[in-house]
Amino acid sequence: MICILLVGVAQIALGGEPVDPNLGDTPLGKAGGIRYASESTTFDALNGYASVEVGCGGPRWHLIGGGSAAEGAPDQAWHSFGRPLDYLDADDAGDDGWYTGGYGPDPAAFTGFSICIRNTALRYRFRQVADSPSGLRAGSVGCGGAEWHVTSGSPFIATSGSWTGSSFPRDGGDADHRPDDGWQGTALDTVGGIGGFYLFNVCTRDHDLRYVRRSPVMVSVGGTSNRRVACRQDEHVVGGGARVTGPANRERLVSSYPYDGGDADDVPDDGWQVRAHNLSGNDKQVTAFAICLS
Repeated sequence: MICILLVGVAQIALGGEPVDPNLGDTPLGKAGGIRYASESTTFDALNGYASVEVGCGGPRWHLIGGGSAAEGAPDQAWHSFGRPLDYLDADDAGDDGWYTGGYGPDPAAFTGFSICIRNTALRYRFRQVADSPSGLRAGSVGCGGAEWHVTSGSPFIATSGSWTGSSFPRDGGDADHRPDDGWQGTALDTVGGIGGFYLFNVCTRDHDLRYVRRSPVMVSVGGTSNRRVACRQDEHVVGGGARVTGPANRERLVSSYPYDGGDADDVPDDGWQVRAHNLSGNDKQVTAFAICLS
């Protein structure tokens, strides 16, 4: 029997969530005026599910990006969803942290990441995607204006056992051809297309961003791609993702998160890492992205 997760998506627009997202977090440090934090848990032994809420550390900090990493064998672990969250403050913006979940084998770990910044004009947008005749879901959400540029995003699929296939920044067809105009993603919906499916993004108009795309690699059936996309030494990563060819029921995004490149600090600001698994069908092409702030 498949159940529906009570994830409270409507609270994004209607008010804050009751659990303080900063509880249990591990601050990972600051670099270039950006704060990085994480929170880890283990997958549930009964249903394999795990979720975390990773906060920004206080009201002066505002979410600019988020990610997650699912440990365990890649054919048994995956990223399910992610979105900005609003805590019980005065506004209704999803600027207080990152909510993410996934599935995997007990006792492997699931880790969420928040990336936050101060004194920046940010916009938090989401779009509900209409029901589909099948469990193959796809959609996108834009930043809502030419002066706004995407920093992070994610699909959100609200049904138990579902997963994200692709999650990546998109070009809206303007003159510059940069993938800075919004977020795009795919998911497998375990209730056949009627589960709640949303696309979320975070956008800024205050910063220069560089969008880095690694050349795609081919992954055979049963194989896994681990890709890192580095920022420059004077840049700091705020988001990233992966585009995987093929339908979402035949591939999965396992992890998508910031990493530390082994420089003088231990802050995961040096680039973005993705892990994608080819479940079945044909060879898949995996393209990894990083969004870097100077």
